[in-house]
Amino acid sequence: MADEALAELIEKGESIIVSFESDAALLQELQNGLKKKNFPGAALLIVDDGEKLHLATYCGEAALAAGQKAGDLLRDLAALAGGKGGGKPDQARGAAPDRSKLGEIKSAAAELFKK
Repeated sequence: MADEALAELIEKGESIIVSFESDAALLQELQNGLKKKNFPGAALLIVDDGEKLHLATYCGEAALAAGQKAGDLLRDLAALAGGKGGGKPDQARGAAPDRSKLGEIKSAAAELFKK
C-alpha cells in the first residue's frame, strides 16, 4: 500500500500533505519510502489510528535548501492538536490527541510549505 500511495503522491508535486486511517506502522513505511525515493520537497504524513493522530514530517534536499526543517515543522503542527514531537532537520515524528484538528493541521502545513 505504501509504495503505491507514495508513487502517486510524488508525481503530484513538490510538497505532500496526506492523511490515512490506518495503523501507526504505516507512517514509518511512508517516511522511509520518501527518503528511499529521494523526494526533494516537504511532506506531512498523518495516520489516524482511531485514538490519536500520528504525524511525520519529511524535508528533502530542496526543502532543506529553502530553510525548512522537519523537526520544527512537526513541533508547530502537532501543537495545533495538543500534541508534541520532534526530530532531525530531514525527518521527524510525533503524535497529537485531538483528532478533530486534522483539517486545521493540513491547512497550516499547506501555508508553512509555501514559505
